[in-house]
Amino acid sequence: MREEVTNWFKQAEANLKSAQNCKKSFDFYMSVFASQQAVEKALKALCLFKLREFPKGHSIIYIARKAVMSQSICFPG
Repeated sequence: MREEVTNWFKQAEANLKSAQNCKKSFDFYMSVFASQQAVEKALKALCLFKLREFPKGHSIIYIARKAVMSQSICFPG
């Protein structure tokens, strides 16, 4: 797997951990923001992996549609 894909996915995991920590401390607005960031970065990693291109923008809906247009979603473990 390309290093760029791995880096984006690791950053998504870090954002998810931050979201969980914020939720535990009742910092809900920040938990939601970190969750959104985690999803966006994971989808960008998926696009890089499947399509070999980096999607522009920050719309989760746009990036998700771009990722699933090529095939069914499946990210290698």
